[in-house]
Amino acid sequence: MLCVREAEVGQVSPEAIQRPVNDFDYKAAATALERAERGVAEVCGGQPGPSGDGVVTVTFERDGRVAGVQLDPPFEGSSVGACVARTFGHTSVPPFSDYAEVVKHRFSVPAS
Repeated sequence: MLCVREAEVGQVSPEAIQRPVNDFDYKAAATALERAERGVAEVCGGQPGPSGDGVVTVTFERDGRVAGVQLDPPFEGSSVGACVARTFGHTSVPPFSDYAEVVKHRFSVPAS
């Protein structure tokens, strides 16, 4: 299915091109989040602070970038949690046409 971006009436611009309409790609999101999870173990593990299992909630915007990352206690508000949030915040998925998508993912931070 194709959508056409609409330009103002009477104007035709390069932005008024056809582009595919894509559904959110859950498989791509799972792959990106699993990659981030491995990064968490490598980068955030061993730091002083909480360790063990946690759940991250990642919100993806339509352009595929991360709009927000939330962590549950004990990681929320800690320096380890900030590392986890940064790592998951750098993930991305292919652009999609739906509304922002929220995905939960389990992760583990190794103890120091």
